Amino acid sequence: MKLTNRINILLLCVIASAPSIVTSSIYANPKATPTEEKASSESTHQENSAPADRQLLEDTIELHLRSTLELYKKFDFALENLAQVINNNQIRGCDKTKALEHIKMLRFNIAQLQGTSALVNDPMSIKLLNVIFKGLADHLRFVIKQNFTQFPEPQLEDLIKNTVTRNAPSIDSLKLDIEVNEKLMNSIDVEANRVGLSLFNRAYRRVEKFANDHTLLSKGGALLAAGVLAYLLIANLPDKIAPEWFTAARKNTIGQAPKVAIDGTLANEDHLNKAGWIQYYGQELGFLKLTLPPMITWELIRDPLKERFDETKKWMSRKWENVRAYLRGGPVVRKTDPWMIDPRYRFKDIIGKDHIKDQLSRIVEYFRNREKFNRSGMKPPKGFLFAGDTRTGKTFMAEAFAGELKDAFGENFNFLSFVAADILRDEHGLSRVMFYARYYAPCVLFIDEIDMLGAQRDKNAALLSQLLTAMSGVTTDEDDARPVIMLAATNAPQNLDYALLQPGRFEKTLWFMHPTLEERQYFLHKELDKIGIMTVDADYLKKLAQETESISFEALRRIIATALHYAKTEGESLNEFHLERAFDEETRLILFEDPRLPAHEKHLVAIHQAGHALATMLLESSQSVAKVTICPVNIKPKEEPTWMKYVQENEKQRETVENGKVFTCPKDGKGTYNSHDELIAQCKIDLAGHVAEKLILGNSGYTYHRHDNQKALAMAKYIVFKGIKESELPKEQCKKLQEEAYQLMNRCEKEVSDLLMQHKDKIEITAQALEKYLSLSGYHLELIMQGKPLTKPEASEQPTEADAPSPSAESAPLATADVNF
Repeated sequence: MKLTNRINILLLCVIASAPSIVTSSIYANPKATPTEEKASSESTHQENSAPADRQLLEDTIELHLRSTLELYKKFDFALENLAQVINNNQIRGCDKTKALEHIKMLRFNIAQLQGTSALVNDPMSIKLLNVIFKGLADHLRFVIKQNFTQFPEPQLEDLIKNTVTRNAPSIDSLKLDIEVNEKLMNSIDVEANRVGLSLFNRAYRRVEKFANDHTLLSKGGALLAAGVLAYLLIANLPDKIAPEWFTAARKNTIGQAPKVAIDGTLANEDHLNKAGWIQYYGQELGFLKLTLPPMITWELIRDPLKERFDETKKWMSRKWENVRAYLRGGPVVRKTDPWMIDPRYRFKDIIGKDHIKDQLSRIVEYFRNREKFNRSGMKPPKGFLFAGDTRTGKTFMAEAFAGELKDAFGENFNFLSFVAADILRDEHGLSRVMFYARYYAPCVLFIDEIDMLGAQRDKNAALLSQLLTAMSGVTTDEDDARPVIMLAATNAPQNLDYALLQPGRFEKTLWFMHPTLEERQYFLHKELDKIGIMTVDADYLKKLAQETESISFEALRRIIATALHYAKTEGESLNEFHLERAFDEETRLILFEDPRLPAHEKHLVAIHQAGHALATMLLESSQSVAKVTICPVNIKPKEEPTWMKYVQENEKQRETVENGKVFTCPKDGKGTYNSHDELIAQCKIDLAGHVAEKLILGNSGYTYHRHDNQKALAMAKYIVFKGIKESELPKEQCKKLQEEAYQLMNRCEKEVSDLLMQHKDKIEITAQALEKYLSLSGYHLELIMQGKPLTKPEASEQPTEADAPSPSAESAPLATADVNF
């Protein structure tokens, strides 16, 4: 039986039996005699005060329970931080896999205990929670002191049994246990912060912090400058002006100033100290007198010297950062050449992309068993082009491919990675790169953003010829023991010259797509599990994966990193609110602030966005509402859909920041392509904002989101023209279809107006909620549509978004004028 199950069984048994025992022991008077019990009817005052004493005792128990659970919360937060440190390889010598598994086991135990605490309402159970906490804390301190090299099982059963066999604890003893555990928790925080650091590392960190806090470096520079000025003053102040004590002090310190006779000899050689000799030789060498030849020489060598000095300064800065990282006990990054990379990943580290891994695995298999293929005369391709949208994993796949080949060839295999901009910046860039490829063979040569080289016949024919010649010499080499495999990546393959895609060059093009819903969900689980995060609900991760369509793994990793930063800043374990906030700020680009608009304009924006959101929910759209906001939102450029070609360039939206937006995500089971009805629904949704303004305000000025009508008309044209461009049709036919598209848009506006009229009260309620909370999720809109109330957000959550009510919240219809928040 697992440790968690044994602890929970014991704890539940105690909790089930404790209330009757504890109640009889606390509320009964053990000193009362039968005579006193008979006389109890006469003491009515004591009877009336008993409920008040009982309530006071219950409140005290509740207070101690909260303090105990707060300790568990801090303990869980410390474990989360330790998991991040271990995952970042900051503890030398520890078994990373076992350490993370052990931390996850402890966090699972804590989660189970916190869940069981909902049944706790007596001192004995609180005592048990404190005893278990002390046992887990002592266990963690032992593991930390061993630098996560030993992982014994926590011995808690005897502690629990010994506690159960005792009498019911008093309130004072509970308070004492909590105080002891708080001190224990503080010591854990200290030890967790310095785990993996040697005594020397900790001493250096203390010295560095003291120096930074007291600005010792700047003060040291000021003292040095003051010393130099004092020396110049002492050395050059004439004896006639200086007082006697000053002259005597100077004589004892530096002696006399050097005096040169007419014949050039030193007149007072016997009276010079070391400082005087330094001054004399400085004068002799001309350090103190700049003449014309040195000035001319300085002008000639100033720029080269400055360039050398800057390079030396950068080199010294990098070296000092490595030295400082070593002194602090942090990771030391040792790099030789930036283009020479040691592959860190393999195919098993890549989620999805199975068709690409299958293609490249054949190349790996060939070099693992060359003899099996050579007798058949089979030769694999040695040039691949990785094409696809940006941030879809092309560079990551190239490094994983190089890692697999390194496993096949051994340690003498190399991975050379260049960016097109770096090749163009060097005078002998392409020749140098090809020389490196031959010299460091066997290797993988990867050129990122190859289209930026401009190797096209109509742009740079000389560079194209040079690249084609070099590739033919490299990829057609018959020496399989020292092959050069060329990879290139681009998100604009149409810009490459056709000759580059011929056999013997980049003869195979592998396409990269954004991760699917299942891949995104698996990636989120994997990343959080890797650092021991167990406080995020699986249903929320599924929701987050659904709302991050066309998002790369790198963007998802950035969301997690930002959420961890928020959690660490707030001193809490990572939860759904941290991830949602990071998603809103990193991907949705919502600026969580009240729009700087007058009240009537803010009301108009809220009504407009409420119209869009409710129309999306009511119509047969392929999208569902994820969030609606009236906060300012950054607009990032993205690829335009096909139907946008019917919008004139001067009518397209150009704003970089807009007030309010509806964020949608595909419905379950919905793919890329839309049906005719879904396109009609999208046309109605585009018109719903101004329709809502007319229904609530009586009119619309079309000044806010004026591009909505342009988008709706473009969608109508796309439907009527059946995807054919207007320029490809005769003028008469084009004019006829344009009139038909305009009629279709008017019909859509009439239908969406009739639909929203039936839910006019919901539009007003949604607008009022947006004005108050600034942002609403799709769940909140469903509550409004069902006539249920929204609850006021908690203080610990975002102040700009309504909170979802608890499952026990009572359902009540929402009034049109008075919203129950």
